[in-house]
Amino acid sequence: MSMNNSAGVYDRVVDQSFVVNSGGLLAGGIVVSAKRGPVELNTVTSATQFINTYGLPSRDNPSLHCALRFLNRAGILTVRRVINDATAAQGIMQDTGGTEDLLTVDAANPGAWGNNIEITFDDTVKGAAADVFRVNVAESGEIKETFEVSRDPDAKNGYGNNIFIEDVINDQSNIIRVTDNASVSEAYDFTATISLTGGADDTLAPDSASLVSAWGEFDNVEEVPAQLLINAGWAVPEVQTKMLAVAESRRDAVAILDVPESDNADIQAMIDYQDTDLQANTYFGGLYGGWIKAYDQYNDREVEIPPSGDVAAAFVYTLEVAERWDAPAGLRRGIIPNALGTTKVMTEGERDLLYTNNINPVTTYAGTSAVIWGQKTLQQQASALDRFNVVNTVLWINQRMVDALQPFVFEPNTEFTRNAANFLISSFLENIQQRGGLYDFYVDTSTEINTAFVIDNNQLLIDVYVQPVKTAEFIRVSTIVTRTGVQLG
Repeated sequence: MSMNNSAGVYDRVVDQSFVVNSGGLLAGGIVVSAKRGPVELNTVTSATQFINTYGLPSRDNPSLHCALRFLNRAGILTVRRVINDATAAQGIMQDTGGTEDLLTVDAANPGAWGNNIEITFDDTVKGAAADVFRVNVAESGEIKETFEVSRDPDAKNGYGNNIFIEDVINDQSNIIRVTDNASVSEAYDFTATISLTGGADDTLAPDSASLVSAWGEFDNVEEVPAQLLINAGWAVPEVQTKMLAVAESRRDAVAILDVPESDNADIQAMIDYQDTDLQANTYFGGLYGGWIKAYDQYNDREVEIPPSGDVAAAFVYTLEVAERWDAPAGLRRGIIPNALGTTKVMTEGERDLLYTNNINPVTTYAGTSAVIWGQKTLQQQASALDRFNVVNTVLWINQRMVDALQPFVFEPNTEFTRNAANFLISSFLENIQQRGGLYDFYVDTSTEINTAFVIDNNQLLIDVYVQPVKTAEFIRVSTIVTRTGVQLG
């Protein structure tokens, strides 16, 4: 602030109106095997968009079913397709001598689906320059895309937009990618049809190494929306351990894990898998036992589906109808819609056995076809963080506070600044307490922790103590019989 040299009153506006944004995205993340679709991270927002991009599910590929069941109840899903040995279809237009390639056309991604692509041309584009022509992209005989382009890298249309064939198609097409051979001046044969061939599907399912590598791409919190990591049936220790590591690295996500398909109806096998194979001990994920029986409308048959997609959808549903500190389980928020049943109808003793071993039962109960009957994390030690409602609350509070405190970076480390930060966080937590999410809290920005040494090291310390609300999971109702005439109440 500059100093004024003459007497008078000078105004200054200091912005201390910062608030903590109480929002926070809750998106899913999933790795799938599919016969088509991009092999890089891609965000979809509806079941229709997912099918158009990745194709229909099949009986032997539960990952696609998981994705669709999540999208039918939730809005955002980041998808990573993995492939094994699938290849992309390709077609080539050569010069009249058959010695040079004029135009190479590749399917946008690997799979036999690309063998159904045909490219045709039209050099009579009304109102366009002489060097402008139309490229028609057909799949299975139906034209899906049309582009007006030029072979001139500097060509522009009447709106000033670049229309070079590579730039336009490679940026806009969902079906093909093209390479123009600029070194060959011979014109395209606009009467030709380019039919793509050579595309092939995977002959083997993706291996664990491919799945682990794919999950590693979800690590970037800033660029990848994925707070609910959906296992989608890839229930092997290497993959699940990686998912838990990604969630812990992100600090804003949890991993929703399935038991192996071979164990989905065997209580002891589920327990052995967790205790012997997975051996996880973290509050950044949970294991759900029992698969879902559902009707596959796309193939007209009953299928068994891992529950992770539905469980993640229950997390989103809980946020929509309740609060982050409410449990995504039980008869109010844990019922799984559109289910025919579960692979294991568990007795009370079997549910208890799973729960004491940190496995959340997914079973038929109280007239429901399928319900999530547990919300334990994989943390072995008993604490508030061994329940998802607490973990969801704490992770959300932590992220919101981190975002809200960004404006204080590079501000003077004075009592005024520390008090402002304290007020900001305290107001946020007080609102949560009033809504029923915290029993109590305390925010410490005092000089007891912000010592001269801390300040000299350009640090500002804030200790936030919270007492999250717990859920009532075990309710005992006692019916007490008394003698006639005893005064009650």
